[in-house]
Parts: sequence; structure tokens; C-alpha cells
Amino acid sequence: MSMTGRLRSVKVGRRALMVALPIALILLLVFVLPLSVPGGISVSSATLYSNAVVPLTANPSFEQGTNSWLLQKGSAPSITITSGNALSGSHAVFISAAAGDNVTSLKYNNGSTLPVNLNTSMVFSLGMKYEGKVNATQPSFLDAVLTVSYQNLYNITVIVVFANSSVYGNQTGIVPTVDGTSLVKQISPGGGWQTYVLQLATQRMITIYQKFLAFKYGYTTTDSNPSHYLLESFYIHPSNAICYLDDVGIYNMMPARLVLTVSKLTPLPSDMMIRAISVNGSSAAYSYSYGTSTDTYTVWLNMPVVVGSSYDIRAATMTGSSLGYDLVVQKGPASI
Repeated sequence: MSMTGRLRSVKVGRRALMVALPIALILLLVFVLPLSVPGGISVSSATLYSNAVVPLTANPSFEQGTNSWLLQKGSAPSITITSGNALSGSHAVFISAAAGDNVTSLKYNNGSTLPVNLNTSMVFSLGMKYEGKVNATQPSFLDAVLTVSYQNLYNITVIVVFANSSVYGNQTGIVPTVDGTSLVKQISPGGGWQTYVLQLATQRMITIYQKFLAFKYGYTTTDSNPSHYLLESFYIHPSNAICYLDDVGIYNMMPARLVLTVSKLTPLPSDMMIRAISVNGSSAAYSYSYGTSTDTYTVWLNMPVVVGSSYDIRAATMTGSSLGYDLVVQKGPASI
């Protein structure tokens, strides 16, 4: 190639470079820069879906009548399977028990499903529609009595007291008695159906079990392995209460699903900038779905979604900033 040809080639290359650089700069400004500037990406919404539950005990919603259940009644009270007023399906248990009733009870009576070893996802749950008192001047309550054994050696009694009475406080009785350890939940009429859940193998409950073992049997253990404990049985005893019960039983509670919508000012994927997501200070695994103007992140939470629970959601970016979103559960099961 002649010298003239070489010079012409260099000039063409320079012109192409001069054209390409502004285009690259424009592309950088339009597509990439919006991801890194404040407000370029943001968490615009968060939706938390309730935990799915898998029943471990049979016929929790009484659709098969009294199958797996034993209904005992005193001389005057009423306890029966009814239809047309239910939390799920079409059946529930109706109870009207007088004050001081020591006989009326709803007992789980299926030995093929219990006992079962505890695990961290296991809960005792029931739905209740509390109508009020039989005798307006007397305390009203329902006791859900759970028997947990430690390695088939010692029985531990946990009493969940659903109380409509000032006689009971609304707190856990962490000091056990010979009858058991009481967990108190205040209830009131007129609120419709409410579901209650008690996690059976949290560190809080393991500590309660250990204190009862030491108090009643003089047996001291620091073992916190849930599988060493078994749920043996449970029953419900009412006193001076009119109510409906449904979906009563032991369940495995599956992780809750949290869906985050991330808005962005560019069609580029937002996960180019988001490096981690945390919920309440703990790192969370997530999956990512691309969209032109918004992306979706799905996070699975190993915690129960209950009324009043709050979630501090943070997405950490490559630039060191943090995208925040606060969420408070307004409706759902109530924690015991």
C-alpha cells in the first residue's frame, strides 16, 4: 500500500473512532449510569404471602366429622360438629361450655399420626371464632393442652390459655408449675375468625421444655436439638366459653414468599447492581426475573408471617448503597 493509501486509511479509522466514542458515551449515559446513580433503581413494592401449611394430623377441618377426634361433653354444655359457619371447608366445632366445666373437651384421637418428632417448621395451629361467655360474671377461657415428651422419658405439659378475662395476663408464664407451663393469649368476641399459631421447636420453646424438666423431674439438660422432643398428644378444654373452632392440628409450616418489585430507569437488568438482599439483618437467598422497566426478586423466608410482624428489607448495591423497604403485616395468623 502506498503512503497516500496508508494516510487515507488512518484518517478513516480516526473518523470511525470519533463517531464511536460519542455513541459509546451516550449508551453509557442512557443505559448504565442510571443503575448507579441515586434513584436509578429502587424497591417500589413488596408483597409478603402467608406460609403454606401441611397438616401432620388428620381431619383438622372436621370435614370428615369426628374422624380422628373425641368430643366429650358434660351434662349441660354443647360440643358438636356443625356446618355453615366454618373457617375453611363447610364444617367446624361449636362449643358452649359452662363455667367450671371439667368434662367438655375436644381431644385429638388418632394414634397413627402421633407421636411425631419436633422440627423447626412444626406448629400447633387453630382457628377460632369466639362468641363470648355463657356466664357474664365469670372468667372465660379455652385451654389447649399439649403433651411433649423428652426422648420418651419425661412428659412436658404446655398449656395455651385463650382467655377473655382480666384474671390472666397476656404473657408467657416462663416459670413452670406442676401442672405445666402456661402461654396466655387474650381473646375478645366480635372479631370473626382468627387463626393462632405456636411454633413448637424454637429456642424459646426448647428453653421452656428444659425449665419444666428441671422443675418437675430435677433433670437438667442443655440439649437444644428439636428431634429429641416428641409431640405426644393435645386436647382443648373450654370453660364459660361460646365459640367455633376449625383447622385444629399440628402442621409443618413452609417458608413464606416475599416478592420485591424493583423499578429502574434503564432496560438493563438491575441485578448488575444488586449484590445481596437481607431481611431483618439476615442474608436471604432469592431468585431473579427480568423485566423492561421493573424486575422481580422472589425471596423465601423461614419465618412465620403473623399479625404485627415487621420486616426490614435491604438490597445492597455494588456501589455500597442500600435500597430499603419496610413492611408490617396487617392481617394474618396471630402468634402465640
